[in-house]
Amino acid sequence: MATAPDTISNTDHTFSQNLVETQKLNMRFGDKQILRDLTVSIRHGQTVAIIGESGCGKTVFLKTLVGLLKPTSGFVLFDQQDLGVLSEPELSRLRSRTGFVFQNSALFDSLTVAENIAFPLLHSSSDSTRTKLSIDDQFQLVKQALREVGMAETTLKQHPADLSGGMRKRVGLARALILQPELVLYDEPTTGLDPIVSDIINELIMRSRLKHRVTSILVTHDMKTARKVADRILMLYPIHRLNEYESQILFDGPPSEIEHCTDPRVQQFIQGEAGSRLRELDIV
Repeated sequence: MATAPDTISNTDHTFSQNLVETQKLNMRFGDKQILRDLTVSIRHGQTVAIIGESGCGKTVFLKTLVGLLKPTSGFVLFDQQDLGVLSEPELSRLRSRTGFVFQNSALFDSLTVAENIAFPLLHSSSDSTRTKLSIDDQFQLVKQALREVGMAETTLKQHPADLSGGMRKRVGLARALILQPELVLYDEPTTGLDPIVSDIINELIMRSRLKHRVTSILVTHDMKTARKVADRILMLYPIHRLNEYESQILFDGPPSEIEHCTDPRVQQFIQGEAGSRLRELDIV
């Protein structure tokens, strides 16, 4: 991967209002292009919901932001650092500044709830003061994190298999926040949950943002989540449905404006209507 432009340097410590930036980001898997020329800036403290139909590259984009995937070309900058020129130890330290809430929670089945939440404290490469605390003090942090997601201490000794889907999501959120990250990434945080539990997760995301003042990026199909939680919505579209020079970003703005977007593809998605897409299906 090429180095970043001269105007951006790993040694440039001047303050930038943006925590995460991408420049002409492209991602291919073999002959299939998933992301095309994405240039996006996300400010400190902003909550961005990334929406779009399956296959448009939402989760791929999310993973490039913390170096879990390397782009085919283009640049990803985290706090003005070009991920493409960082060593693996440097990337690992950078990721310790990030919390990730996975779609399926990704808890360790063999560990208790307490051990799952404490995992980043014990295994992170972060130089956070939290990782240097005594075991007893770290356990107090685990209990505090559990309380912040509205769960009783009696849950600490349970295993993921003993929990409902919503409870597992909350444990995943507690684990993501235990190191007080600057950036939290959510991959479909409400998928598979009933409407009430989904709204509980939405409320917890909003409260965690206010309490910890983090930057949050959510990938979601849930328009209620996008409208309620985000202060900015970014909609991607599958490249194979676009014209050659058409932007992959169909909408980028506050939730209050998406209802007035004149692009029929945006309205089709947010209204959840098949519309003209039915004609593409060979249904007898």
